[in-house]
Amino acid sequence: MDAQITSDAQMVVMHDSTIDRTTNRTGRVHDRTLAYIMAAYLELPVDRDGNGNDDNTTYHPPSLNQAVTFLQPKTFNGEPVKVEIEMKGGYWSRTQVGKLRDLLKSKSMLTTRVNVHSSSTTVLGYARDAGFPNIGYGVPSTDSPPTVATMQTYKATRVFLWQNMITQQVIDQYHDAEIDVMATTLNDQGDYDRMIQFDNIYGWVCDDLVAAQNYLEAAA
Repeated sequence: MDAQITSDAQMVVMHDSTIDRTTNRTGRVHDRTLAYIMAAYLELPVDRDGNGNDDNTTYHPPSLNQAVTFLQPKTFNGEPVKVEIEMKGGYWSRTQVGKLRDLLKSKSMLTTRVNVHSSSTTVLGYARDAGFPNIGYGVPSTDSPPTVATMQTYKATRVFLWQNMITQQVIDQYHDAEIDVMATTLNDQGDYDRMIQFDNIYGWVCDDLVAAQNYLEAAA
């Protein structure tokens, strides 16, 4: 999930930089308070009632605290579910990263169960200094894959690579250094067909989880 900072320095779960597309309210996340965003209704991107507008649900955007509290007891096959948190947007200060650490610690989740990542090396440095056990680097789409030495500088154990960055040689250099490779973002069968050819990719980031799961089950 993507976590962003609100105007009152709180943490909210929201993908876009604005709340326009996914809720019935408007505005940039960083320009709105947590209370304002949490009072919005999430919207479906379809018109099921025929009134010409996207349909509202009965749900509200959660604070990061709500989301983590919800996930804390969840298990899958007897094991705690893994949690991935992207520190998204340009407002993650050292103080805010410390707040995230303290939140996870208060839920007994400051463990390898949780991976935090960012596309900012400055924020990665904050996460390293804060003592997060699992740190990932979301490589900007305009960059090249970082060296293993760069990853090790930030104590990053996971790297998110766009499809055009991925080769078996690139994967192998990370795998040999015990750095997990995540392929992003896979949207259709063509993407799946390309990525399944590679060995040692740790995971896929997908828009349609059901389609990706069905594909992998059929390929097994």
